[in-house]
Amino acid sequence: MNKLNVFIDESGAKGYSDNKEHYEGEFGIVAGIFIEEMHLKKIKEETEKIYHRYLGKSDEKLHITDLAPELQKSLRSDVFHLIRNNNIYWSYQAIYVNGFYNDKYKEQKIKSLFKHNNSLHVELLFGIYIQSRKFSDSLGIKKCDIVSDQIDTHLIDLLNKKVKGYLSLGDEKPITFKKYDRDDKTLREVGFKVSVNTSEDEKNFLNSFEYDFRVQNNECTLIADVLSNSLFYHLKNKIKDKIGIDLMKIEHFKDHELFDSLFLDSEKNFTDKCYPYKNNLI
Repeated sequence: MNKLNVFIDESGAKGYSDNKEHYEGEFGIVAGIFIEEMHLKKIKEETEKIYHRYLGKSDEKLHITDLAPELQKSLRSDVFHLIRNNNIYWSYQAIYVNGFYNDKYKEQKIKSLFKHNNSLHVELLFGIYIQSRKFSDSLGIKKCDIVSDQIDTHLIDLLNKKVKGYLSLGDEKPITFKKYDRDDKTLREVGFKVSVNTSEDEKNFLNSFEYDFRVQNNECTLIADVLSNSLFYHLKNKIKDKIGIDLMKIEHFKDHELFDSLFLDSEKNFTDKCYPYKNNLI
């Protein structure tokens, strides 16, 4: 069975929903590159050569920010050349810090729904999971490994819980609550069941996909590291021109070197609507 390997890395913010932005327009981004299993060995070998060129050996971690500016430029050029030569597609997820803060803070204040602060990092990773599913579906692939070199175990647990909720959208879920019975003066448990209407095709799409999130020091995470760093500064420059732009728009990357290999369904991505930028925090 063919499998899609998704190597990811993040840049910028990745805190919690009680964090306000440290500078105007602060955001976090996670980038992911898509490599089919049949091409993985070749690309790993090419990436290992890049490792040797800058680090000497590939069993240590290499991040673009560890290098001097002139070496960063050279590494970026080598990685972009590898991406273009191997027709590697990529995607991303980006969210404003105070967009995420506003949304979750209001819900906590008004509805008291959350016992803990939500993680921006998990929300970013979930976005990459959705893009990975869509890309896999476009290739007819039903299995996907999402690999990072640095995700805490508790974040993976939160991410898996969020994905599980997404996959069970069409299932009936019981909702129960206590009701006071005035006649016998007791609390009685009552409830009902709810479900989201989903077609058979949608149910098949939700249930016919295997995935795994793994932490692994894989050579290919270097590609994602260099890409996320480039995308972060590219978007940051766009924000300088206009604070509050929607982050998940294809047109922002039309002048990026790797635009031709970007995979993104902007029309069906609701992140910008869920977490819009606001500069009047309550």
